[in-house]
Amino acid sequence: MTGDKTLQDDVLAYFKEEAVVAGGIALQHYQQLQPGEIKTKSGPTDLVTIADLEISKHVVETVTRTFGNRVVLLTEESSRGFVHDQHNHQPIMLVDELDGTMGYSRGGEFCHLFALAESVHGEYIVTVGLVYNPLRQELHVATIDTDAIRIKNGIAQPTHVSQQKSIEPSASLIHARLNLSQRRDYIAKYATAMRAIKNLGEPRLDQAPHLYRGTIGLEAMDVAEGKVDALLYQRAANWDYAAPALITQQAGGRTYLLKTQEQMREGRPWCLQLMEPAAYYPAMFTNGRVDEALFEELRKST
Repeated sequence: MTGDKTLQDDVLAYFKEEAVVAGGIALQHYQQLQPGEIKTKSGPTDLVTIADLEISKHVVETVTRTFGNRVVLLTEESSRGFVHDQHNHQPIMLVDELDGTMGYSRGGEFCHLFALAESVHGEYIVTVGLVYNPLRQELHVATIDTDAIRIKNGIAQPTHVSQQKSIEPSASLIHARLNLSQRRDYIAKYATAMRAIKNLGEPRLDQAPHLYRGTIGLEAMDVAEGKVDALLYQRAANWDYAAPALITQQAGGRTYLLKTQEQMREGRPWCLQLMEPAAYYPAMFTNGRVDEALFEELRKST
């Protein structure tokens, strides 16, 4: 057993209930957003809607009421004032209230991401993860001590990554997610990763266009379910990666950091980046079998 089992059980029960509530709020506004209910943040592709705000408010209220000081909440909004204290090992709840806001605002797919991270032997690890797709009413769930499952219509089924080992275009599905409209300072900071993602993605862009779902949560679940062999993602934050990383791991896969050239050459397992809690950075999800071949390709771009 890893971490506080009682807390994990309480958090998982809360996540399952809160995910459905968040989905209900999002669906109330889905395809009915008025111009004044969509606002931009850092740029034209970085949006916030009335649904984001309503879900965020509900999450803050219910987490405070349900858990008090048992956890600290880390979201995009709270990250601005979040300071990691290396001497304070309080469990961290990570929530992306609405993953895929751009697609949501256009009537596309979206999901809700919930995760719990606990300090184990002085290092934070994700112990509970949940991804909820309201449009399909699907829950993807895992804990650090249980396998990944997908729940639909009350029926739970185990989730497994693919067995594919080759990354030949004719044999594998490598989803390389690159948006060159990202801010120039970000592209410059992770130029090596951007180039590698572009190089891997270009030959495969027309291979499976339906896999571009506009949300890291759902695209990572395609890896966990064996529909895709690997996903390289150019820009997301702790609250985006946490739940999908655990679920992919418990489905038999792996998640890696791609922040530095060294990480791209040798592979470093993903972990929470708490020294930069609000930072966005690249990462990669895999089935755990194409890794060696992928890193060989990544080394060519470093």
